[in-house]
Amino acid sequence: MVLAVGAAPPAGVAEFKAVEALLDAEPVLSAEQLGLAHWLARETRADLIECVNLMLPPGLAQRADAQYQLLREPVVTVRSGALQLRVLALLRERGALRGRQLQRALPRVAWRPVLERLVRSGHASKTALLDAPTVQVRHAKTARLTVRSRGQSLAAAQLQLGRPNAAAALLAQLIDLWPGQPELRAAQAASGCTRAHVMRLVERGVLQVLPEAAVMALAVPAAVAQAWLAAHALAQPEAGAVLAALLAAKCALPQTPAAQPLAALGLLHCSTNPECLRLTGTVLQARAQLLELRGATRRAQVLDQLALHAGGPLRVAVLRERTGVTLPELAQLAELGLIDLDAEEVLHDPLAAVHVAPDAALALTDEQAAVWAGVHAAFAAPAARRAKPLLLHGVTGSGKTEIYLRAVAEALRRGRGAIVLVPEIALTPQTVRRFMARFAGRVAVLHSRLTPNERYDSWRRVRSGALDVVIGPRSALFAPLPDVGVIVVDEAHDQAYWQDSVPYYHARAAAIERARQCAAVCILGSATPDVVDSFRAQHGMYTLLALPRRILAHVPASDKRAAVAQYAPLPPVHVVDMRHELRAGNRSIFSRLLTSQLAQVLQRGEQAILFLNRRGQATYVFCRDCGHVLQCPKCSIAYTFHAAPERLLCHHCNAQRAAPAACPQCKSARIRHFGLGTEAVESGLQAAFPGVRAVRWDADSTRQRGAHAAILQQFAAHAADVLIGTQMIAKGLDLPLVTLVGVVSADTGLALPDYRASERVFSVLLQVAGRAGRGQRAGQVVLQTYQPEHFAIQAAAAHDYAAFYKQELALRRKHGYPPFGRVARLVGQHLRADELQAAAQALGAALHAQRAADVDIIGPVPCFYQRVNGMHRWQIVLRGAQPAALLDVALPAGWRVEVDPVSLL
Repeated sequence: MVLAVGAAPPAGVAEFKAVEALLDAEPVLSAEQLGLAHWLARETRADLIECVNLMLPPGLAQRADAQYQLLREPVVTVRSGALQLRVLALLRERGALRGRQLQRALPRVAWRPVLERLVRSGHASKTALLDAPTVQVRHAKTARLTVRSRGQSLAAAQLQLGRPNAAAALLAQLIDLWPGQPELRAAQAASGCTRAHVMRLVERGVLQVLPEAAVMALAVPAAVAQAWLAAHALAQPEAGAVLAALLAAKCALPQTPAAQPLAALGLLHCSTNPECLRLTGTVLQARAQLLELRGATRRAQVLDQLALHAGGPLRVAVLRERTGVTLPELAQLAELGLIDLDAEEVLHDPLAAVHVAPDAALALTDEQAAVWAGVHAAFAAPAARRAKPLLLHGVTGSGKTEIYLRAVAEALRRGRGAIVLVPEIALTPQTVRRFMARFAGRVAVLHSRLTPNERYDSWRRVRSGALDVVIGPRSALFAPLPDVGVIVVDEAHDQAYWQDSVPYYHARAAAIERARQCAAVCILGSATPDVVDSFRAQHGMYTLLALPRRILAHVPASDKRAAVAQYAPLPPVHVVDMRHELRAGNRSIFSRLLTSQLAQVLQRGEQAILFLNRRGQATYVFCRDCGHVLQCPKCSIAYTFHAAPERLLCHHCNAQRAAPAACPQCKSARIRHFGLGTEAVESGLQAAFPGVRAVRWDADSTRQRGAHAAILQQFAAHAADVLIGTQMIAKGLDLPLVTLVGVVSADTGLALPDYRASERVFSVLLQVAGRAGRGQRAGQVVLQTYQPEHFAIQAAAAHDYAAFYKQELALRRKHGYPPFGRVARLVGQHLRADELQAAAQALGAALHAQRAADVDIIGPVPCFYQRVNGMHRWQIVLRGAQPAALLDVALPAGWRVEVDPVSLL
């Protein structure tokens, strides 16, 4: 991949390779994207190529390899070595081999130096290869009808298809003469048919042979017959009836006694007819039989299908499915000039099946209008001022999304594109529908749950400008929009915006930088802004916009665009001290208040959300006799017990095993499950309210593609009464029938040894509480805790962000954590604990040797999760004004750098 082009080679480079060919007609990355990749590499201390890969859809990069072929046998000596002999034997036996084939045949062996020596000595050749991308533009064959008329010409063309034969020719003759009944001998002569052909058609039920019969026919012109009728019909009614019948039939009819007088007058001819032929069914049935006789049924059906398609192209795959036609048969139709064969591009569109009714902008409240004025001013400001992010602090249900929609509309009005980030894939379906309703045909979705072809095609359409509103989680930030005018980061506080793999970056920071580089407006929206963001807004680094009151949403359609919107109170939060519940004898996972409120909600036909930020049935499994806790053999954490299906699962490495019936340590059968998970909440709910319609939304229930949207649709359609879930249900959901939110355990994560633990708990509690009462019905929250006195619990119960911010800021100032300093983290992993510890201590000593006065070095120490997926983990935390100044130290193998990480666990 070419990342830079210069007029001369870099200094110190004597030789360089010429460019032999261009793989792409135009650059894959724009200059703006490349600039962002360079910034990301500097900030995260990652390789530039790792950052560049963020900008490309999976499968687009081409993998380099080489093919080796033995040209002539080298002289084998005692110094040749066993490895060279193995390599030579492979090339001798199997011929030319690619590098990957050699790697599979010789794993964990340094075979490359051996082959390079053979290449240099001329005994082997090496050819560079480049695999084709696994994703590419795909095309589908199409067919289009070229017969202009949709009437007789098409029918006539169909009857000429296939193999001519005598039986088919006879049937065609009968169809042309219908309703006439031609003489058998004449028809045979005209078609070349034998008596045997005729009888086979009779056996098929297609036609009937009429025996010889006395017939009568007009002997005079019709006008003469009509004149005679006018003069004599009343006097000779029987003769008149015969004459009238012949006039109507326009062909011979069987003789009747009344024919003789008319024959005597010269009006009729009476004769004996030879054998005749008559169709037994309709003309359409006869046509079907004719096509079958000619072997042209499928081809005729193709023409019918294309005619029904109004002359437009139809995919060949569809035609084959509907008619069974073969490709050679289609080629024959094309050769006859009846159809045109072509190809059209196949788009894998993940939104093709999503249909949303159009929507228009809603009326703004006074508070929204003031915020919108600030956003609009940012669009109109000079580029330098536009680089200042907008922090939109709006309580849950305050109408932040309408501001986002207007910001996107403004960017589009100015001919620029928009990126809207959401923290979870779970939130994408609802967000996409809101934006599709406002910007039909312009929305793209990008996330990891799409198929590679869906991601590639969406990426191409965004790159070409066909779609200019991109929605998705953090990966959507790197969409190749030609000109970004606004970037919205919804739920900007959420730690899901942190990427926990190389390169380690925060999408919020990257969004701010991308907006700065392309002079776009950047909006950070949240009901619980990150403490660092709030601090920056208060000190003028960001522009603060506030929506402090909730809007009464889901009003009747007639009131939707009223000039004055109504406000609604935030739902009251009832804090239940679970210690008191235990003292009162309540051993249920639900407090008495939560049980009572659930019963009332179900009785009123409303909905409830039960939140617990832990999945599974039980937190861990232990033996009541010896105290042994069943732990994952690869990780330093206990297995979580899952009931459906019954198994023990590690939530770090996904290792699983069957739940034992006896303790593996002491063989006791007294195994007990301890702790709660979402599965336990679900079973407890069913026990308390038998038959209740409940649906669970967590990582276990959403493994299948489309599960997020399906669960949301099920609950939104009121096909379930209670939604049970983890943190993915705490954000962004707007469900008007939800009047109760129950937090089963508010303490989860509160005691973790991480400076952000309190902030995470406060944010998720305030967010999930905001799911209640978003419609016209009032809502309430029941928050169960064993630590009601904790400041994060108290602030969340009071919906008091300011109180939490004040106390949290004081704690961070005291210990020097952000925003009063920055944090960097060096994390090492190794299979051997002793080697990792030695490397950690050596790295720590190197850092201490060059430490700055304003940087604290914490560690080296084992991580909180000391072992994950078989790898031991140690860390060193740098805290201070510029910890990055120490990051230029050489890192041992297996160590990585995280700048401004969201977790120190």
